[in-house]
Amino acid sequence: RLLSSPMSCTCSVVQPSRIAFQVALSVCLSFSGSTAVAQDHTRLPSGAVNIPMVAITGGAFLMGNTGSADGETHEQPASQVRVAPFAFGVHEVTQAQFEAVMGYTPSRDPAPEKPVERVSWYDAVRFCNALSRLDGLTPAYVIDPFEGYTLDPEANGYRLPTEAEWEYAAKAGTGTDTYAGNVAVEEGQDAALDAIAWYSSGIDEGRTQPVGQKQPNAFGLYDVIGNVFEWTDAAFVAYPGGQLDPDTPGAAQGGQLRVLRGGPMDTPARHSRAAYRYRLHPSYTSHNIGFRIARTIGL
Repeated sequence: RLLSSPMSCTCSVVQPSRIAFQVALSVCLSFSGSTAVAQDHTRLPSGAVNIPMVAITGGAFLMGNTGSADGETHEQPASQVRVAPFAFGVHEVTQAQFEAVMGYTPSRDPAPEKPVERVSWYDAVRFCNALSRLDGLTPAYVIDPFEGYTLDPEANGYRLPTEAEWEYAAKAGTGTDTYAGNVAVEEGQDAALDAIAWYSSGIDEGRTQPVGQKQPNAFGLYDVIGNVFEWTDAAFVAYPGGQLDPDTPGAAQGGQLRVLRGGPMDTPARHSRAAYRYRLHPSYTSHNIGFRIARTIGL
């Protein structure tokens, strides 16, 4: 168990010319002040594997802890960050989707519609490359036996999200702990979380749940809070102007660790916040770790 978060525009996922199956979802967003509201999104015809995505226009936001909870040292200071347009998975990659691409499922709690879990960061990256090849795209990760794993910024294939992309998508224009409001308790049942997340509430805990059952955020994304931790592409480092708590497990390793976001089904409310950051070695696996895919729009 792991413990330590007036203008209008239209955008759509750029479709590759050679597509074996569809992994896309278009969305129209309107912005009023700092809040983004998804007005419409239409699923496009899918092929052998259906992994719906939403196109997010990007923009500037305050990254870091901006809610009511005290947060942790490495969530501070909050700073203005700009995110470029990107596509993001509507929900976490499911066991059925993972198996359709990779030919197996590593999950401890097998069920096709539950998020795949017990996947390492390396497993998630290999999935992204395999899915890219199936879809006729250039794999985003260059894997070298000596140099390791390198992200190719010019590749148009699927990848893990950056920390900024993940948090921008999870907040969906809000400045509270979650897109449903601030977390009122550290542990136990929280009214704001109940509608959007599977977490350790004292009622539903210990097991993952099928994706897409709770309320989505304004971008049409499900389970960005709760269910499983989600790997990001990011190395665990201090925010600009911030620091890492020396008592934080793994802090001394710095960039050797990878960041996970979202808080899983078996951790308390205080960890179920959009700004919450966790970190593990990329080889680590657990029953509460999964991922969702991203892709740069326009390549």
